[in-house]
Amino acid sequence: IEAAFSPDGTSGRLDTLLNGFSAAIQASVATPNDPTRRLAVVNAADALAIRLNQIVVALKRVQAQADASATSSIQAATALLGNFERENTAIIATAYSQPGAQNLLDQRDATVAALAQILPINSFDRAANDRALYTGNGRALFDRQAASLAAVTRDDGFAAITLGGSDVTSELKSGSIAADIRVRDTRSEEHTSELQ
Repeated sequence: IEAAFSPDGTSGRLDTLLNGFSAAIQASVATPNDPTRRLAVVNAADALAIRLNQIVVALKRVQAQADASATSSIQAATALLGNFERENTAIIATAYSQPGAQNLLDQRDATVAALAQILPINSFDRAANDRALYTGNGRALFDRQAASLAAVTRDDGFAAITLGGSDVTSELKSGSIAADIRVRDTRSEEHTSELQ
């Protein structure tokens, strides 16, 4: 957490603030009736609480940014699946030897490559240059038609990734969406736990 939110050697570091709070308490224990020492404890506690709050706010901002990025990636993937469907249909309708066939194949390959940056994909070629796309777990992304891919808001306010109506959020292990979900759900939660 320190590496992410506090530069080394600054007065806002958690360890510095915690040590200052501890020292103020120890000094106050030695002379409990000294109002200056009690004020020092209150001030040190206040500084520590403010910094902890700043870090929690920053963690929530990171979670929200990661969620927004995942949602944006779902929209991009949906558009790419639409492109893939048009390209695949055109390829099937075009004899391989006709002019432009290779361009269509190249376009479809580029679309698959772009999708693979977003989602884990397995691609399977079939007869007549038809192609099917599946997730890494074998769920159909495209099998003669594009599956419905969406970001649906969960009870916690963040997006669940659905494919064909089923929540596949936890199944995504690679691609930009999986990276965003890992930051949103795992890394941010780990940092929050460290603060407790």
